[in-house]
Amino acid sequence: MKKKYTPEFKGKVALELARGGATAASICSRLEVHPTQAAQWKQRLVRGAHELFGDRAAERRAAEQQRLTDELYAQIGRLTQEVAWLKKRV
Repeated sequence: MKKKYTPEFKGKVALELARGGATAASICSRLEVHPTQAAQWKQRLVRGAHELFGDRAAERRAAEQQRLTDELYAQIGRLTQEVAWLKKRV
């Protein structure tokens, strides 16, 4: 019967392996995970670590850019109305 592991458990195993406090064999034995499977989880963690930090920064930059764009369009709208009003006054 094949075991199903939760993403939280996989992350826990991968982090313990990445820390390197104990041998991979002792960690796998204690958590009852096959060493090959644990090594694959660790590789996924290491390969995908940049995504953990990059996405949020990009989202913040995009949100800031959108806020600035909205603010500038609002200002353009106000100035356009003022110009139209001034043209009528002349």
